[in-house]
Amino acid sequence: FSAMGKLPEKLSILLGVGDTILARLHKVKAVVTNPQRRPVCLTDPQSIKLLNGCLKKFKDPDVASLDSIVPAMEERYEEMEDYYFSFVDTMKFLNSTKTVIEELTESVAAFQFDKNPVLTEAFLDLVTLLVRALLLMASISDRRAIVLVFVALYRKRNPSGEENWSDLHDFLMAYDQPVRALQQSLSESVSQSLGHAVIDLMAPLMSIHNVEQMRKTGILSITNKPGEMCYPPITRQQLSIRLSPKLYMWVVYSFLLTPEQFAMPEPMEILKGILNQSYLAPLYLNEFCYIHAEYEAMFSTYKSPNKQLNKQFKKDKKTVAELLTQSVQPQQGPKFRADRRTFVRHELKQQLMLMKDYPGLLGPKIGIIWGALAIAKEEVYWYFAHRANPPPKGAKGYQEKLYVDIHIAELVYYMEEMASTIRTYSYIIHQYYLEYLMGADLNQANLHIQNLLKKGASGAVADALNSILTDIQSIDIASYTEGTDYAFRALRLNWFRVESWLVSPGCPAGDINSNIELTKRMNLIMYHTKNVDALDYLIWDFESLHGLVHYGDLITGEIDSCLQNPNRAEFLSAWLGLFSKFPESVGYHNEEEKPVIGELCVKMATDTITKIITKIGELIDNIANSYIQFEQQLTPAKSIYLVSAESVEGQIKYIISPNVM
Repeated sequence: FSAMGKLPEKLSILLGVGDTILARLHKVKAVVTNPQRRPVCLTDPQSIKLLNGCLKKFKDPDVASLDSIVPAMEERYEEMEDYYFSFVDTMKFLNSTKTVIEELTESVAAFQFDKNPVLTEAFLDLVTLLVRALLLMASISDRRAIVLVFVALYRKRNPSGEENWSDLHDFLMAYDQPVRALQQSLSESVSQSLGHAVIDLMAPLMSIHNVEQMRKTGILSITNKPGEMCYPPITRQQLSIRLSPKLYMWVVYSFLLTPEQFAMPEPMEILKGILNQSYLAPLYLNEFCYIHAEYEAMFSTYKSPNKQLNKQFKKDKKTVAELLTQSVQPQQGPKFRADRRTFVRHELKQQLMLMKDYPGLLGPKIGIIWGALAIAKEEVYWYFAHRANPPPKGAKGYQEKLYVDIHIAELVYYMEEMASTIRTYSYIIHQYYLEYLMGADLNQANLHIQNLLKKGASGAVADALNSILTDIQSIDIASYTEGTDYAFRALRLNWFRVESWLVSPGCPAGDINSNIELTKRMNLIMYHTKNVDALDYLIWDFESLHGLVHYGDLITGEIDSCLQNPNRAEFLSAWLGLFSKFPESVGYHNEEEKPVIGELCVKMATDTITKIITKIGELIDNIANSYIQFEQQLTPAKSIYLVSAESVEGQIKYIISPNVM
């Protein structure tokens, strides 16, 4: 592995760090934008005046001028310290990520999802995480003020000053416009590799953003081919559909860093296919960015050495503005997403009924179910984000009513029911994939690995390959039924290392095209092992809607809508179930949010149950009143009425007399 060093390990670590950075920045923004929790230094008029004076000279700020703010903020020192180091760690994450991806692009011949899927996914995930983190940081308008206040607090305790302050100051100055700054700081090799990797995803991306094509191919249907109902999905489209949310983010955020790639037609063709569907792109939970504005800024500010490309950028900027308008037109963005929700809702309903009747199908068909859940989750978040965030001014033709879906509760209900069904029959999925691993996977992996060893894989590579085989050979179904738990994390990391080695320049086992069959089989094995030892995580990743905790008012509206329609009353249980999952949005980085979110969940659940009880009471009252009226009509005094025939406009009509016979 000398050619790749420790890049797989570095990528794995940075991916975890990136997720944490997003969560911490989200917490900072949630606090400073909440009037009830906003630090006093950002609300007190005198403090604001001092801060504004210091911010105007941020290139060389006079931190000492903020000394009068310090006494009032002493009790919140630890809180401000946490916010400050969230920005410091974002800076360090940026520096580490840039180093790793530059090293990676210089060491890897190409990133192609068919040939090195694990490495390609990690590379695109990391770049996307970096862009999202920088954009989320830039959306915190008080970031400079927070940093200055903490530096003043720190100086009071340590006159020597905080050691990261100088670097953080330069970072905040340089990344005031994060996308442009990141573009300029990345090497050409990163830009090219990134552009080519995303272009390679054009076919699978377009196939899952075309509802008619998805219906025609039956991509989410389990009964589409009855003769293959017991076969697992193995086509590229079937395996990539569960990456739908990632594919979207890979495209919209990666192309922001590759302006030179727009000399080719593919990038703009891809953008045309997805920027006309939405005016928002997800950052983290309930945080989104107006993605068209980022592209308009890129085409306006980037200056290419290619004069012809600069002329093209003017046209591309107009195209992006047109795509923004299309994203809100009745027959464009809203209709596409509504059709997509309808499609996945129907498919998920069919899947759920089938799995409840035949849970044995969960084994071979869990891949299709993951795909349906991934798209459903993407659509639910899209729905609430667009309900909560109106479009920018340039979006002409926006109609709020187009973003209302009376069936959204039904979709959430099927998602929650499917997740519950998977948990109930998890042992079926575990056993199915353990048998698959020790059978077909082991046979094929052993064949291809032996061929690779003959080609020249030796040393640490050979050890990793043999370790993979040993891990699979150690599987014993009898041991599993007796309670043995299998963990394949080491196997996945070993393959990550081998795959990285296979695509490094000068690999003795051949180029990227020489070991495609091994790569395909090992990609399946990676997926199969996760269905054994990471099933709970997969449910969380593909189905969890804990981020909806930030849309409490909208959820209340959806609950009221369900209560008004008896046909949708059964879907109320989905919302009640979600309330118990909202605390999942609390991690070690924001434990202080537990009482806030816990109190919110209790209140929402209590209010919902109260509304349900009230509605039931109203229905019972109506039934009782009707029953009493009907009973009274059957008393002897009112049991018989005189019916007389009268001629009205030449027609005979029968009239019930109010008088009893």
